[in-house]
Amino acid sequence: YVVWTLDFEGDESADSELANTAAITDGLRVPMVVMWNPRVWSAAGVRPERAAAMLAWTKERAAKGDEVALHLHGWLDWIAAAGVTPRTAPTWAGRRDGYDVPLSAYSESETGVLLDAALGQMAEHELPRPTSFRAGGDFASGPNLRALAAAGFTVDCTAVPAGSFGTLRLPWTLPRDAQPYRPSADDPSRPGDLPLLESPTIGGNTYGHTVATIPAIVRADLAMLAPAGLVATERRTLNVVSHPGTIVQAERAALETLFGAFAPLRYDRDAGPLRFVTLQQLAKAYAR
Repeated sequence: YVVWTLDFEGDESADSELANTAAITDGLRVPMVVMWNPRVWSAAGVRPERAAAMLAWTKERAAKGDEVALHLHGWLDWIAAAGVTPRTAPTWAGRRDGYDVPLSAYSESETGVLLDAALGQMAEHELPRPTSFRAGGDFASGPNLRALAAAGFTVDCTAVPAGSFGTLRLPWTLPRDAQPYRPSADDPSRPGDLPLLESPTIGGNTYGHTVATIPAIVRADLAMLAPAGLVATERRTLNVVSHPGTIVQAERAALETLFGAFAPLRYDRDAGPLRFVTLQQLAKAYAR
C-alpha cells in the first residue's frame, strides 16, 4: 500500500499550489489524505477569503472520494482559542508563534480539549468528521495517542523512524522500514493494545524536492517493496507526506516522478499488487 498524506499547516495555501495538488491526484489516480488544520479560522495572518478557498477545495476533494483528516500544530493563537494554555517550549526551530512546539508538550486531557475544539470547528464548517491524524513535526506521546483513541480516531501517522527534527530528538525509536502496528498506551513506539493503527511515515517528505533530487526517495521507497515481476511475500505500507501549500511546479514534477515509479507495480493497471489507498482504507485492510 502507498498512502499520500498532505498537511495543511494552519497558514495560507495559494490557488496555484492547490491546483497542482489536484492535478496530480486526478491525473495519476492517486487518492489523497487531506490533513486539515483548523487554525486558519482563527489566525490573524490568514485572510478569510483564503481560508474559504482552502475549505472549498477540501470539500471538493472529499466529494471526489479523498479522505479528510486532521493535522495540528502548536500555534499559540489557536491553542489559546481552543481553551488550553499555550506552551512556548520546547521548540524544534526557535520560533515564537508556537508552530514548532510539539504536541507532546500537552497532557492527555489538554490534547482531548484540543481535539474536541478541532472537531467542533470542522463540523461547524461542514467538513467530514476525521478519523485519521498527524501531529506537527512528527512529535506525539503516549498521552496524545490515548486522547486520540478516546476521541474516536482510528489511524495516526505521526510516527517516523528514530532521529531528530530541528533541535529536538524525535520521540520514536522505530527502524527505517517500520510498518503499521497498534501502539502501547504508554510507549507509542512499542506494540500494545490501543485501539488505534499507527502507520509510520517512511515514504519520504517531498517538500522542496525537484525532479533532480527526488530519485533518492524513489530508490529508497522501491527498495522496501518487492521488485516488479517478483512475488511480494509480505504486506508493506509506505506513507508519503507533502503539503498542499508548497506544491509549486517543481515539486509537482517531483511527485509525478515518484508516483510514476510505482507504475510497474500497480494493481489497478493489472501490473502488480501495489494499491494507492487512504488511511481509512488502510485501517480496514489492517483490521482483517
